[in-house]
Amino acid sequence: LNAQKTGDVGKVVVVCISDGRANVPLCVSKGEEFDPAADEDSKDGKPSRKYLKDEVIACAKKLGVLPGFNLLCIDTENK
Repeated sequence: LNAQKTGDVGKVVVVCISDGRANVPLCVSKGEEFDPAADEDSKDGKPSRKYLKDEVIACAKKLGVLPGFNLLCIDTENK
């Protein structure tokens, strides 16, 4: 964002390379603990697929509204 504001870069492309199997919530990847109370469908203290999918969609929407940002998702799963 800072480089965009100063004019050092024009466009930003965020590339997400994934096997398409969301299994770790964002909070855990940031070093925090997952709170099962935040997910009504949580089982055994783990987030539900719906929770993880909603989290990914919410992040994509936040990036999508930033001017000059493009998002490219590559699914590496061979199916």
